[in-house]
Amino acid sequence: MTMMKPHRSPSAPGVEELRRHVTGARKGLGRTVGALASRASHVAAKAQGSARGKDGVARLTAAMRDGAAHPRRLLRGTDRSPLRAGAGRVVRTARTHRTAVMTAAGVLTAAVLARRSRRASVRGAGR
Repeated sequence: MTMMKPHRSPSAPGVEELRRHVTGARKGLGRTVGALASRASHVAAKAQGSARGKDGVARLTAAMRDGAAHPRRLLRGTDRSPLRAGAGRVVRTARTHRTAVMTAAGVLTAAVLARRSRRASVRGAGR
């Protein structure tokens, strides 16, 4: 069997050119792997932050439940009739002066809406 000599055409790349091409491809692959690793670490950090956020929400919910239970613990075993009498007075006064209560509610609502509108326009202007 005879060995054939490799045929080299003038357009075929040389050894040095192939080496440069391989080196460039390796560098590009290294950048791609680095970008993927960075992305993976970013996603992992975000997931960890989300877990911490859920933990914080659970702690806040528990604190709110404890806070809501506090007045009930204070009132347990006490006479609540003064509270009921005071609530009854408030209801009677509100029924007697309905127009004043409705006017006050309207003014309060307008003030809250005006403040929210001002705050929203200030936030929008700062962007």
